[in-house]
Amino acid sequence: MNDLPHMLMSSLSYFKRHFFKISSIILPVLVFIGLYQELMMFVLQDNNSLQSLFLMALLPNLIFVPLYQGAIIFYIAYSMDDRYLKSSQYYFLVLKMLLPCILLMLISSIAIGFGFMLLILPGLYITVRLSYSQIYCFLYNERAAKAFLSSWEATQEDHWLIFKGLLITFIGSFLLFFTLGFLLEAVGLNQSVSSFITGIAASLFSIFYHVFIFRVFTANEERLDEVYAQIEQRS
Repeated sequence: MNDLPHMLMSSLSYFKRHFFKISSIILPVLVFIGLYQELMMFVLQDNNSLQSLFLMALLPNLIFVPLYQGAIIFYIAYSMDDRYLKSSQYYFLVLKMLLPCILLMLISSIAIGFGFMLLILPGLYITVRLSYSQIYCFLYNERAAKAFLSSWEATQEDHWLIFKGLLITFIGSFLLFFTLGFLLEAVGLNQSVSSFITGIAASLFSIFYHVFIFRVFTANEERLDEVYAQIEQRS
């Protein structure tokens, strides 16, 4: 069954079962990113140059976001075959393809940003069509340009399903973090502490979207067999 309710419910079931395990794998990286950005905001608070903005936001995201997102992808892939590794082993697998995936993230960000400059819908459309790109980069060992094109081709049949899942995830995350932000403000937390907590919470919630994308990706039996084959090659 490839209908949206089924995909969402099966993704939610997996998300709940594996949330704490995946969180334990990626949380140290998320905390590091959050602390780094808070430190840079403090150090560079009077400096608004492009170089400062790069150091504060773009640089850690380019390096560490693909790092923990790759770890999520490998965890999901291995768990599908009931194989579980140590946290360090997921990152070791990621490091082998980290540079191509950093380049992929940069190319994808430029493409998506260009889409949003035109209108919201083109930006969302490009986001949807690149949803599989990290899977192809990390699991299939494809270089940035090849992973970009592979995702664009593979999402041809799935793009409406992914688009609806993306919208539902976005609405759900917005409501969740609006509520979380309101509660943190109500208890009188410092704005920096509040933004740090909500940032980490947002990244942890993004696990659900990765699960959903992987669920849609492997609904195709041919791709599912390919994922198992990729896992077997690394074993």
